[in-house]
Amino acid sequence: MLIIFYAMKDKRILIIIIASIALLIAALSAANGIRRGSLRVQTVNAYTMEPIAGAYVVVAECKASAYTDSLGFAYLNDIPLLPNKLFADAIGCAWGEASLFAYAEGYLPYALLHAAVYNNTLRLGPTLYLFPEGETGVNVTTMIESPKEADMQRLIELYRPK
Repeated sequence: MLIIFYAMKDKRILIIIIASIALLIAALSAANGIRRGSLRVQTVNAYTMEPIAGAYVVVAECKASAYTDSLGFAYLNDIPLLPNKLFADAIGCAWGEASLFAYAEGYLPYALLHAAVYNNTLRLGPTLYLFPEGETGVNVTTMIESPKEADMQRLIELYRPK
């Protein structure tokens, strides 16, 4: 009987050790996990504000892509939150940034840099304003999205002369 007890005790210890290792691995994976978010992008004609159906929109950092529907909407999911180093180091940031490219027949290619992506959130935006080809004298439209005003204010105060 004593031998069975010791054998059971050894199995319990082994199970506890295995379970502890599994929990540790799971905790480390969660701590190092990449946060992700989603965007609902809309493409519109920059002059008429009419939606552009069939535009191809891609997130450069992860190659997530979609075509816009009849209302100009495209859903882009599983976008990694890649923080802006300046904001992350100086004030911390709860968002990441992505580079969006849009292509539609009859329109200039469009690039939106630094588009905000929020963790576990479907952001309803941004809107991409595409210009018809041949009307502007340029070959691509490039825009940069600025951070929220409160975050920008916090950052700019760090560099204000004393």
